[in-house]
Amino acid sequence: MAELEQAKNQVSDGNANIENTALDLKKGGLIKQASLVGALLFGSRAFTETILVFSSPYGDEHFVSATCQAAITLLCIAYLVFAKNE
Repeated sequence: MAELEQAKNQVSDGNANIENTALDLKKGGLIKQASLVGALLFGSRAFTETILVFSSPYGDEHFVSATCQAAITLLCIAYLVFAKNE
C-alpha cells in the first residue's frame, strides 16, 4: 500500500511541475509567451526549409531563408530561457 501512495505522490508532483511551468510562462507576460510561439513557428519553418535545402534541386534558393529562420528561432529561445519573470 505504501508503494501505491508513493507512486501517486510522484505523479502528482510531476503534474505540479507542469502546472508551475505553465504559470511561470503566464507570469512572464505577453512577450515571453510570444517568444515561445515564435520559437515553435520559426523552428518548424527552419526545419522545413532545411529539408528543402538538402532534398530540392533548387536548395540554394532556400538556404538564406532557412538560415534567417534558424537565427530567429535561436533568438526566441534565448529570450525565453534568459528573460526574467516580472
